[in-house]
Amino acid sequence: MTLPNTLGFIGLCGILTIGCGGSSGGTGDGGNNCGAACSVITSCWNETDASCKAQCEGDLMEAAEFGEGCVAAVNALAACLGGLSCEQLDGWFEEVPADSYPCRAQDMARRDC
Repeated sequence: MTLPNTLGFIGLCGILTIGCGGSSGGTGDGGNNCGAACSVITSCWNETDASCKAQCEGDLMEAAEFGEGCVAAVNALAACLGGLSCEQLDGWFEEVPADSYPCRAQDMARRDC
């Protein structure tokens, strides 16, 4: 599993596995939502917090190359992932159900970047 799919993040699990310093919202990670996403990811999947945050930081930096809208999309996906249960996180990763998996809207916005 990797955060690029999670964030795409949050690819948000080796990924989203996502140091974060960034945009808006968040949990004390420089204003981004990497901490929230990684809290869920590390508790549900076999990922380390450092690995997750490093991936998230990388995702945010890559998104910045495409503009603030993309940074906001990646950050929104991280925020959404941070509110999921382990079962929902698995559903997000597997994209099940295909038309309404958890955080689908945020995932699609991130993909549009």
